[in-house]
Amino acid sequence: MYARRVIAVFGLAAAGLSFAMPMPAAADAAPSAAVVTDEQDCRETNVARAVLTSGLDPLVPDRYSLFQLNATASRLIVTTYTCSRVSVDGQPVVGHDKPTTVTIGSAAVTHRDGVQLPTQQQYILWYGTDNPVQFAKLQQTGLPVSFLPGSSSTVTSGGGTTTIDWAIRGAGLDYDQQAVATEPVTDPESRTSFWWHDGPKGDLMITYDNVRALSTAIITADFTDNQVLNEIIALPTLLKITGVPFTFVRGSWTSKVSFVE
Repeated sequence: MYARRVIAVFGLAAAGLSFAMPMPAAADAAPSAAVVTDEQDCRETNVARAVLTSGLDPLVPDRYSLFQLNATASRLIVTTYTCSRVSVDGQPVVGHDKPTTVTIGSAAVTHRDGVQLPTQQQYILWYGTDNPVQFAKLQQTGLPVSFLPGSSSTVTSGGGTTTIDWAIRGAGLDYDQQAVATEPVTDPESRTSFWWHDGPKGDLMITYDNVRALSTAIITADFTDNQVLNEIIALPTLLKITGVPFTFVRGSWTSKVSFVE
C-alpha cells in the first residue's frame, strides 16, 4: 500500500544527472539491472522550472513526496544531453558514429514510502531518445520512453566555449534549447544519482554512475510546444528562457535500469 504523499518545503537546489548521493534507504540491496547503457563524451544541461503542485501531483504516485518550492509550486527538471557514443546492453547505435540525444522530464522528490531520501532525487515523467536501440530496450521495462528520430543537436566548440543547439521533436515533448557553455577546467569527479519510475511492468530505479566535470552554460530555450510543461507551468513566462545561467555537465556515465520493490 502506497504511503500518502507528504509534501516538504525546501530551498532551491541544483538538479540533474550529476546529483551525488549514497544508495537510497528505500532500496536495501543493489538489484540486478534489466538494461545497462554506456554513454560516452556527453554534454548535458538541467533546467528547473516551477510548476503547479496541483498539476504535477497527479503525475507522480502518492508514495513519493514532491519537492515544494512554496505553497502552490513544485519543481520539474528538464534534462537534455547529447553523447558521442552510446551502447545499450553492449549494442551500439546503428552507424556507430551517430550521437545520441536524450530528453528527460522529472519531478524533484524528497521521500519514497515515507522514508526521506538522502538528497533530493527525481521521478521520471518522460524520457525521449533518438537512439533506436536505447528506445527499444528501455520500452521493454515500462519506462515512459518515446522514440524521437526528428530530434537534433549541433555542437560547436572553440576557444574554451562550446555551443549546443538542441531541437527536441515528437511525442508532444517539443522544445528548442541553446547552451553556450564554458568548458570545465576542473578534473572529472565520480558521482552517483538515482531516479525512479513506477511503471506498468514494475517499479524502476535508474542509477547513473557518472564521471563528470561541471561548469556553467548560458541557456536560451523555448518550451512553449512541450505539452507536459504547458499544462502545469506555474507562470506562462517560465516557458521561455533568455540568457539564464544553469549548470553544464561534461562527462560520461553508465546507467542501470532495475526493478525494485
